[in-house]
Amino acid sequence: MAVLMVLAAFASGCYESEFPLDAEPLIDLNPALLGTWRCLPLDGHADEPSVTLSIARSARARIYDTTWQQPGDPPDRYDAYASVLRGSTLMNVRERNAAGPIGKWLFMRATLMRPNALHLQVVADQAMNGVAKSAAAVRATVERERNSGTFYTDVALCARTAAAR
Repeated sequence: MAVLMVLAAFASGCYESEFPLDAEPLIDLNPALLGTWRCLPLDGHADEPSVTLSIARSARARIYDTTWQQPGDPPDRYDAYASVLRGSTLMNVRERNAAGPIGKWLFMRATLMRPNALHLQVVADQAMNGVAKSAAAVRATVERERNSGTFYTDVALCARTAAAR
């Protein structure tokens, strides 16, 4: 499930990590996530415009090439890949520019509620308070807390666009 992505960088209160959940991509892409999505941010502002999320295969194995574009702005670009932790799939998401990856990692849960409906959430910053700054500690905490009702912050609800159906 997936990824994707990513895009949560703009979500306030999202946890940012120095480390991904897995050092390298180990899980194949989920074809059900690929395509173009129209997303409504879930930050409580009903007047915000929808954004376009595009999820494609990267030239690199097991990596999603993702863009998040708000109307009138250039797209934000992300690389994302899945990690499975005790049966739960989370995406490791990091912004990139022409020179390569930038910034820290975000962990996103992308839930396909139906084939054409996607719910995006990120790990909440407050959920990771006090966690040691090591890859092992971050992964252990996410594994332990991944099903907690307060572990995630909602980012967006997305519908697959007609062109991608």
